[in-house]
Amino acid sequence: MLNNPTSVTFLMRLLHLYSNTKNSNDAINRSLIALQCPFLAQSPVKHIFIFVINIRFFYRLDLINGQSDLINLSSLLSHLHYFEPTNLLLVYLIEKLT
Repeated sequence: MLNNPTSVTFLMRLLHLYSNTKNSNDAINRSLIALQCPFLAQSPVKHIFIFVINIRFFYRLDLINGQSDLINLSSLLSHLHYFEPTNLLLVYLIEKLT
């Protein structure tokens, strides 16, 4: 997506880490460390812009709620990261057909 090393599923997995932990400060620190990887040498503004676009996309697909907690089949989406981008289509079709 936009020649960006942070994939949609990677950001979903970071949200999964945050929403399923008892220590939210630890999850935030681990997420920030993952996002500060040397392979992500892009401008911070572009990085934040892409993150906001992905969060809005997750919200529109009903994968997260207003507090960015994972809902519905979002955990399935994060575990099928090697099938990206078809994992998004799979989750969307399963939710719309049920």
